[in-house]
Amino acid sequence: QFSALGEPELDRVWETIRTTGATNASTKPLESLRLLESASIVAATNRNTPLANGIVDAIVRIVPRLSTEEEISRILQILLQAAAAYEEHDEWFKCLEEGLAGIAIHLPPPPNKSLQLFLIHLGEIERVLPIDSWFHLRARTIALSGSLADAA
Repeated sequence: QFSALGEPELDRVWETIRTTGATNASTKPLESLRLLESASIVAATNRNTPLANGIVDAIVRIVPRLSTEEEISRILQILLQAAAAYEEHDEWFKCLEEGLAGIAIHLPPPPNKSLQLFLIHLGEIERVLPIDSWFHLRARTIALSGSLADAA
């Protein structure tokens, strides 16, 4: 009930999401992640799929600035929470698949460890989901390609 917001409050959440992760933003990644985490709970509670999509877009905008294991773990948590706004399995699947692919594309390349950390977390997801719900395969392929490109 705390996160079930009215129209004026949802508008304020939207304004925050629109500016989170902007390329000229001075907000530190962890601060942005805290804002997105709260917004993801609001999106899921209100079944607000446009807000969930806005959160995914904001995640992709801040991904190039992330590097620590905590940050990588949190973006995945935020993405999963935001995707909970979707009631239909196929829409939920598409939101997660596209969000993870966007993250994989924008993570910093090696020697930064972000892609490796991301792959480890995707492996954890793989262990708990049935094969027909593996929404992470495209992102895994992108991340593997990016991590191998440096080795070549």
